[in-house]
Amino acid sequence: MVGAIGLAVNSSAAWPYDVVSFSTHFGTSKQDWGNRITVDSVGNIYITGGTYGNLAAQNLGSVDSILVKCDSSGNVLWSQQTGSKQLDYAGPVAVDAASEVYTINWCPSACLSKYDGSGGKLWSQSIDHGDGTLAITTSGYAYTSASSYSVGTSLAKYDGAGINVWTQNVSPSRLGSVSVASDAAGNAYICGSDSGTTVIAKYDSAGGRLWAQRIGELGITSMATDAAGNIYLGSGYDDEANYLYKYSSSGHELWSSPLPWTCASLTANASGSVCMLAYTKTFDHIAPDETIFYDYDYICVVFDENDYVNDLSANYVSGMALDAAGNLYVTGMSNNDVFLTKYQVPEPATLSLLAIGGFAMLRRRRKM
Repeated sequence: MVGAIGLAVNSSAAWPYDVVSFSTHFGTSKQDWGNRITVDSVGNIYITGGTYGNLAAQNLGSVDSILVKCDSSGNVLWSQQTGSKQLDYAGPVAVDAASEVYTINWCPSACLSKYDGSGGKLWSQSIDHGDGTLAITTSGYAYTSASSYSVGTSLAKYDGAGINVWTQNVSPSRLGSVSVASDAAGNAYICGSDSGTTVIAKYDSAGGRLWAQRIGELGITSMATDAAGNIYLGSGYDDEANYLYKYSSSGHELWSSPLPWTCASLTANASGSVCMLAYTKTFDHIAPDETIFYDYDYICVVFDENDYVNDLSANYVSGMALDAAGNLYVTGMSNNDVFLTKYQVPEPATLSLLAIGGFAMLRRRRKM
């Protein structure tokens, strides 16, 4: 039977992620920012982002994409900068068991690239109509997706040498807000919106479709799988009607919960914790050219056993990650620099919401 989780605030709780292991920033004299972040098995940290300056090379145009590796204390080990005369964009980043790094960026077309642990580029593979989705299996295979109005949406698997192993058509129509994930068994999951519903499908490692579902919810923006293969979906359609869903590995809905925020992205670690980056927005002002500006407050939510809240609104936050121990890492932009902060996992690990400037406790109520 499907359960529903209700979230209620209890301000008497203390914030469990109260130990900052380190907080650092780096950049140029111009604007720089972090976009996505991941952590390898020994605690090295990898950040993709952008720069208007010369972070690791001469800027070739407007915005160049960057890839930065930091050690477990936040010290920069190496950085790469890729650019063209056009706008370049750095997307997701993932790392395999050998600490080799996979990224997707647009320079200006979509490319899947792999780097060794010292920052040397091993290969780069063009992805026609790439969606900027990326998931890495424990054996070093990469899943990504592509969409176009002419051919629909496809899911592709690449081996560690950048060779396309297989490509499967997921939908004859172009799906929006596509997300890709994988589980410990090497299965692939893909979801996206189509004509007012969300399509979610599971494929085995050989490309065979195991099941597919349509759920009647607009605006699914992100997906993650936990260590057991359960699937989490977050919606970001607007600030008023957003939900978090949990599905079993066989495609059955386990529970759903309304969210007081808009989900931006979801991630998970090998221990089964799931992290959500979310935000709320409020009207700020209207410019003379009638452009509407909003203020954004960012929330980072770590799902485990208990529920706490705190606020990230002091910075522009765009990426978060959990390591195997449950430590929390966030990146984005602060004072026109890339910032990186690590929060030490509380004992015992808890379901947590991070927000600088206040705290409250969220309690789960399950209705059967």
